[in-house]
This record gives sequence, C-alpha cells and structure tokens, in this order.
Amino acid sequence: MSFSYADIAGLTKKTVTTSDFTSSLTASLLGDLSLKINVGPLGLPIPGLGPTVTGIIGGATASIDQLLAQVLATLGVGIGQADVWVSGIRCDGAVLVN
Repeated sequence: MSFSYADIAGLTKKTVTTSDFTSSLTASLLGDLSLKINVGPLGLPIPGLGPTVTGIIGGATASIDQLLAQVLATLGVGIGQADVWVSGIRCDGAVLVN
C-alpha cells in the first residue's frame, strides 16, 4: 500500500483486501502437521505424508476461496479487509534503529 503526499494531507482511506480466506486458515492450522500410523502399540511416522496432505487440502481450499469470494462480492459482504490511512509524516529527526 502506498500513499502520496496528497493522500496523506487529505487523510485518504485505502482498503486492503484478501481473498485467501480458507487457504491461509488451513496453512496455519496444518503448518506443523505430522502424521503417523498406529500399528498395535507402535506409532510409525510416515515421512513426507504431512506435507502431501497439506498440499492436497491447500489445493482444494483455493477453489473454495474463489467461490466464497464471488458469493460474498455478489452479496455485498466484505471480509478479510482493513482500512488504512496515514495521519501524518515526519521527515526530520533521524533515529538509529537497532
């Protein structure tokens, strides 16, 4: 998001939007997924199964996101949005940031 001097002086509000509702949710929920199969008393981890399942679910959620975004836009409903504005700028007083 970028603001020009005229935007800042006029307190112009800009809206940022995302349409990755379920994709971001499943990515955060399944990010550290590890699966294992229990055979009797043994739990056998299967390397690579977690990322494979996450990829499959992630592929499915992309189409769900598109459908959900279209339906919400048709209904005039906006989720995943934030209004941003800059109320002022200061160009003097250099500061050392660690």
